Amino acid sequence: MYTKVLPSISPNKIKYPYHFEITQKNIYSLEELYYHCYYYWKESIDDFIMGKLEDWIREELDLPSIANQIASTKEKNSKCITKQYIDFLGIIDYFSDKELYLLGKEIFRWEHKHEWEKAKDKGDLYIRRGEYEKAIEYYEKALQYTEDSRVLNNIGIAYMERKQYEKAYQYLFAAYTKTPQNIKILFNLSFVAQQQKEYKKAEEFLKEALSIKECGEGWYYYGQLQEKLENEEEAYLAYQRSITFSDSIEGFLALARWYRQRNQVDQALQVIEQLPSKHNWGYYIEKAKILEQQKKSEDGIQLLQEAFHTFTPHPQGFIMLSKLYRTTNQKDQASKIIQQALQLYPNNDAVKLEWARVQKKEGKIKNYQEILKDILFGWIQKYRNPLEKL
Repeated sequence: MYTKVLPSISPNKIKYPYHFEITQKNIYSLEELYYHCYYYWKESIDDFIMGKLEDWIREELDLPSIANQIASTKEKNSKCITKQYIDFLGIIDYFSDKELYLLGKEIFRWEHKHEWEKAKDKGDLYIRRGEYEKAIEYYEKALQYTEDSRVLNNIGIAYMERKQYEKAYQYLFAAYTKTPQNIKILFNLSFVAQQQKEYKKAEEFLKEALSIKECGEGWYYYGQLQEKLENEEEAYLAYQRSITFSDSIEGFLALARWYRQRNQVDQALQVIEQLPSKHNWGYYIEKAKILEQQKKSEDGIQLLQEAFHTFTPHPQGFIMLSKLYRTTNQKDQASKIIQQALQLYPNNDAVKLEWARVQKKEGKIKNYQEILKDILFGWIQKYRNPLEKL
């Protein structure tokens, strides 16, 4: 049975939309609110519990009767969050009984999870959004109840993304001591060790992971490390080994890049065309780079335009397309593309850097210098010791 389509009962215009912090979505009507609360219930339920939704419905939508019904259902079922939430969704007849029943089962399982699992779920939501400080906050709450290796690993990743490598290593190593057979944790430890320039330790972690389970991902990481150490033959052999496994899209891309950077473009093209699945941005971006090296930039532009019609936008896709326009003196197109990227990814330093290069190409040297200064200042602010002063 499908959800019913009902006429809107919300006012035509509202002054203040409701803003969901986790999903970063603005809501303008009761219909949108119910849609969000049904399909993004984990991201909505805290706002429901705290009474924020009924306040907005009463004050902004001017629907006090519905707000009062919500308050009444919460009071009547004060000991059961699941019953409160399902009754709230049932006030307006948008969802079928079957839909509400199935969602109720899902929320009931969540409600009876341990507190640490709920906190971990919230941390995972924030880490997927790249909000690592908020993720750390929830993982720390989870660690008040448990020292589960999944929480330790994820908080380690959050610190790793913030380039706080000492803390990342502490948490990741704690996760490793609890589940030493988990190769993902070993991969993370290897990455952190590399950032700390402890390359021998990084290599040992990768070898241990590969001894537990040989896989394309592991050989790809091993190749990356050997390439960083300028052990070219070992890196090449690792990438070759990587592409013998079905999980190794990154291995194919790395090997294609390896050939391209050594001006062996025919071999690079041959490898990229062997990718098990070409339905990803990695294939299009790497092939565009190969075409650029073959002095076929227009073909690269056409290829990336095709990708933008096929996939959700990707910052590296914008950057590469802008670069191809810029290096073929199509300055207006380069500027247009990178400005679109800036609207979608205003805090992405790689996007800002390409914008600086476009400004330089247009002869706007002062703008170019200001953008570079802004990027550098952002790095200092983000990663310096909080006790230091500029």
